[in-house]
Amino acid sequence: MHSNSYIDKVRNSELDGPAARGAAAWKAGWRYPWLLMQMGGLALTAFMFAAAASCLDGGGRLSGLLTDPSGGAMAGVAVQAIGAETGLQFNAVTSAEGFYVFPVLPVGHYELRIDQAGFKPYRRKNVDVTSSSAARADAVLDLGSR
Repeated sequence: MHSNSYIDKVRNSELDGPAARGAAAWKAGWRYPWLLMQMGGLALTAFMFAAAASCLDGGGRLSGLLTDPSGGAMAGVAVQAIGAETGLQFNAVTSAEGFYVFPVLPVGHYELRIDQAGFKPYRRKNVDVTSSSAARADAVLDLGSR
């Protein structure tokens, strides 16, 4: 007895294109291939959200005030934060009021470096940045040559 139903066409692989791929999945024992695709998409979406959330929570803020020996604010000075574990270098410039800020640094230990003409080089090691924290490291540059 010859039947023209869709299921019979699937079983006999009489379909082409996307329907044939669905038929192959049906024959392989996947009764609901569309459900597997949706579950895979859902898993991928959940993974991407988890990765994004870990990136957002994975850093901290570092800021400080840079002054000269008399307490005057030093504007336009380059400040470097170098990761002790990674060697990654981050750069900031002090504002007109002498403030610098690194809004998001990866968690770790940093060395602050400040080199300005007419002042001794400034180095401060072991500045700790922790997750979701706001660390502060003020600096006073001493007069002198490099």
